[in-house]
Amino acid sequence: TNAPVFSEPNIVWGFVKDISDKPISNAVVIIKNKRMEPVRAIKTNDLGQFIITSPLDNGSYFLQLSPNSTKGLNFDTISIEVSGKVIPPIELIGK
Repeated sequence: TNAPVFSEPNIVWGFVKDISDKPISNAVVIIKNKRMEPVRAIKTNDLGQFIITSPLDNGSYFLQLSPNSTKGLNFDTISIEVSGKVIPPIELIGK
């Protein structure tokens, strides 16, 4: 893929796709802290891509999709560790 590479630490980014690998635009990705409190919400673009604009603090986070933005698909909750390193892209795939 021609995915961009973000070299800044603690920036969460990735793609939201359906089961057939089609991008889902306008999906709302919610990043929650370990107490499951929302700390960021980002909408995907036309390519299904999302990126936060400022780094997260180090710690454990969960990525979920807002149910009313997923076109009826189900998505797993993704857990990530943020630790001052560059974060590879996260793919959220609906089923």
